[in-house]
Amino acid sequence: MRNQRQRIPIPQTIFFFLLFPLTSLHYVKSQGLDLIRRTCRQTDDYDFCLTTLQAVNSSYSADLAGLENITVTLGMRNATSTLYLINVLLQRTRWGTPLSDYLEKCEEMYSYALINLRFAVDQLRKRAYAQVRSAIGESIVNVVGCDDQKIYWPPLAKQNQDLMKLGDLALSILKLTGFQGRVKPALDLDC
Repeated sequence: MRNQRQRIPIPQTIFFFLLFPLTSLHYVKSQGLDLIRRTCRQTDDYDFCLTTLQAVNSSYSADLAGLENITVTLGMRNATSTLYLINVLLQRTRWGTPLSDYLEKCEEMYSYALINLRFAVDQLRKRAYAQVRSAIGESIVNVVGCDDQKIYWPPLAKQNQDLMKLGDLALSILKLTGFQGRVKPALDLDC
């Protein structure tokens, strides 16, 4: 008698391999959504937190530290896109006008904010939470420096508000990770 192999029906095998990843993906996504909702309930702006984190697919599989990293990375993207917008506006603006002075000041402030946010991501990897908190705080101070200028420019006003909210969100999540320490700001605000 020949060695006969048991045949597995191909349609059932394909169905199993297609269905299994979908059910496990649904489970992971629902668990992630639960963490996102629990996290956002403990922040100052639930709606902003929820819409921000739900927009990033990797949030659903992240732990609390991962959500912190995602939030800071979104802040870096915001600062980068704002710097690009500022450069475009500077090219279209006549030098020596109040608007060009404002844009130059904001360019400087956003450059510092971006440096601080990159440092925060690096420090997150090292779990140096005091430095993360300080760097995020300084990036918010930088954006406030741009927002406090006397000229109101709607595209930058929205970018400023978004980055300040992302910074506040990152600080809230950092607090949830267990870091409660106080950090002296590196900038002297009494100038």
